[in-house]
Amino acid sequence: MNQKINDIASKKRRAQGGCIKSKDGKILMETSDILERWLEYIQELFYDERGQQPETQKPIEGPPILKTEVEKTINDMKNGKAAGPDQIPIELLQALGNWGIDQLTKLLNRIYDTGNIPKDMLISTFITLRKNREPQNNQPQESHTQTSFENSTNKNPKQNQT
Repeated sequence: MNQKINDIASKKRRAQGGCIKSKDGKILMETSDILERWLEYIQELFYDERGQQPETQKPIEGPPILKTEVEKTINDMKNGKAAGPDQIPIELLQALGNWGIDQLTKLLNRIYDTGNIPKDMLISTFITLRKNREPQNNQPQESHTQTSFENSTNKNPKQNQT
């Protein structure tokens, strides 16, 4: 009996997922309330108070993106990572070889020259993962962490070494 009590008592208790606190400290259990709170939090996190952005002159002057730069960037990316919303894993870009690097270099230079980024390339998917600690200030980020999935062509291996 003592052994069973010790086994139960010694196991680490993990907070059950599925709830977060509202701004005023109330526990939210309903999925719709939780999603609404996350939306509110993300909007506050990414709110831009800088006002209207200055217009950039097009085309932007500068040297073209080189095929060797694209090739090095693709080869420097880590394999085995989750694909982004475009569902293109890094391994596919690497497998396309010289033809794929040529096509990607042309695409990137067209974007660079015109300043027009395709809408599909602007999409990221955010997911939340529960941390093993309780929040102190009723902020979702204190009990959860976020990670994002970007399109493979948007990734920069020098920025994200995880």
